[in-house]
Amino acid sequence: MTSAREITYKPTRSRDLVPAARVVRLALNNLRQGTGKKLIRRPIRKPPPFVVHLFKSNPELCYCAWHGRKIVGFGLAVVRGEQWYLSDLFVHPKYQDCKIGKQLMDRVWRDAPGMSHALCTFGYNMQAIGIYSRYGMAVLESLILMAAKAEHFKRPKPTGLTVVSKISKADMAWIHAQESHIRGYSHEAEWKYWLANKNYRLRVYKEGNKRVGYCLTTVDGIFGPAGAISNRYLVRVIQEYLAAVEFKKDTVARTFCPTNNTSLYHLLLSCGFRLREMTVFMSDKRYGDMQRYLPADLSVF
Repeated sequence: MTSAREITYKPTRSRDLVPAARVVRLALNNLRQGTGKKLIRRPIRKPPPFVVHLFKSNPELCYCAWHGRKIVGFGLAVVRGEQWYLSDLFVHPKYQDCKIGKQLMDRVWRDAPGMSHALCTFGYNMQAIGIYSRYGMAVLESLILMAAKAEHFKRPKPTGLTVVSKISKADMAWIHAQESHIRGYSHEAEWKYWLANKNYRLRVYKEGNKRVGYCLTTVDGIFGPAGAISNRYLVRVIQEYLAAVEFKKDTVARTFCPTNNTSLYHLLLSCGFRLREMTVFMSDKRYGDMQRYLPADLSVF
């Protein structure tokens, strides 16, 4: 049995990201197997691009745990405005009795006056929820991963909103202002990444000349983040997107729906989406307005 004293901790280097990603997948599959979920089998030959982006934005908040020459744990956090957010914290299943998770957490943790702390984790990972609660974070929101295969997708009726796909600087300034309103802070670094990546597409939605919402989508069927000036408009924005989208044959459309947004939940159900996984959002302060927001990749929320 490995002793905690045999584990060392080092700041992550770029070349560590591939073996770290393999540890993440191994830990995820261990969790998924224990709850009867389908395993993730795709090979990892290069680091996930979005993880590279997050790592480059806050390299000082990324650590690996080592046993000899082997990476056995990975922790990554980012700071956006006054929010610290834990993007990843995973430990190799064979080393989970070595207190690696707490050691990584202590190394990527940051605090300052006015700073909030948040993360997302699986609702069935009670051990992780217990660890994070010791840092003052409580479960504030449940998030359902909703998914629909292309052959099960039911197209809704258009809502009449105007779609703008050629995004101006004024549009982006409006989105940043909306996110500061809705979320308490903006994450401009992520928007720069998304807009520079051909796999993402941003749409702004208008009623007349008035901007009412926005939605980011990917070529493989993910949609979010999305935000709007009200819950009613958020539902209309998503409905308008789903009314116009053309999913490829093998696409599985998916998004994370806050459980307290029943209007959006019912829309997704009517379009053929079904519940796939339950995650929870934890924070030590109240967060944003979930009636007006669909989160992005949960590594940044």
